[in-house]
Amino acid sequence: MGNLTTYNVQNLIDQYSLSSFVETGTLYGEAVEHARQFMFSEIISIEIEEDLASLCRAKFSHDPRVNIITGDSSVKMKDAVSLVTGPCLYWLDAHFPGGDRNDEKRKTYMETDDPHSRVPLIREIEEIKQSPYFSQSVLLIDDARLFEKDNDNLDNHLKSIGQGNINRDMLCDFDSSHIFSLLSETHNIKRIDATGEGNYVVTPKGSL
Repeated sequence: MGNLTTYNVQNLIDQYSLSSFVETGTLYGEAVEHARQFMFSEIISIEIEEDLASLCRAKFSHDPRVNIITGDSSVKMKDAVSLVTGPCLYWLDAHFPGGDRNDEKRKTYMETDDPHSRVPLIREIEEIKQSPYFSQSVLLIDDARLFEKDNDNLDNHLKSIGQGNINRDMLCDFDSSHIFSLLSETHNIKRIDATGEGNYVVTPKGSL
């Protein structure tokens, strides 16, 4: 799980004239809470775990900008994109459904059989690219280590949580080359090490 506060969100809004926010992987709503500090027209978040989605929907019911969508983001991103009304900041942090819970419902990383649900990023990006605002939008992709072969940080993390019997290739059936092939024509892609997980910052080409 990444942290949106890693980024200077206001700077991104100002530099790229962003007016919408979309997140995948709501969890307990920390990123939504952070996004509410900014002047986004709409704040949309997708959560696959029904109870967490309901919890966050109630938590933010007083803010009409917030829309919590229940479901698999590899499927529901299409719905989120349809609600976007301008250049958007996409915070893509969905993977391993239930894997970051802090209660008895926490799941192992391999517990979700469908690889597109387990790591929905490619299908999310494919839907985002259908938006009329795609070329003007910014994507922040969490957990770069998951998309990089031979990443010791990921291996060490899996061991630390008692799942050292699995590896990157078991968790995810694509790598960073697939991400770059989808985005590099229209966007610049920069890897940052703001957290141990690593992140990709994807910004429109032709921008400063």
